[in-house]
Amino acid sequence: MAFSTATGTPKQNIDTWAKKINATVARDDMVYFKFKKIGWRVAVIWECAIRDKIHLQDQINTLAGWLKSESEYIEIPEFFAELGDLL
Repeated sequence: MAFSTATGTPKQNIDTWAKKINATVARDDMVYFKFKKIGWRVAVIWECAIRDKIHLQDQINTLAGWLKSESEYIEIPEFFAELGDLL
């Protein structure tokens, strides 16, 4: 299930989906901090970023720039900015 501005957010069972998404976010945060603790950097690339052929080269350029940087984390696209007020 996608949660982008292109597909929209769930219209039914909003509370259930919000709980599910929040649990997933908590799990992902735990995994991220485990990777960080052992010195890894983390890049999250959402499927919607790869499917978007119009902006794919921009996404690749963003990732390439991140790989050359010293930043510890990147999310492509910035997923939670697209979720709006669901969370």
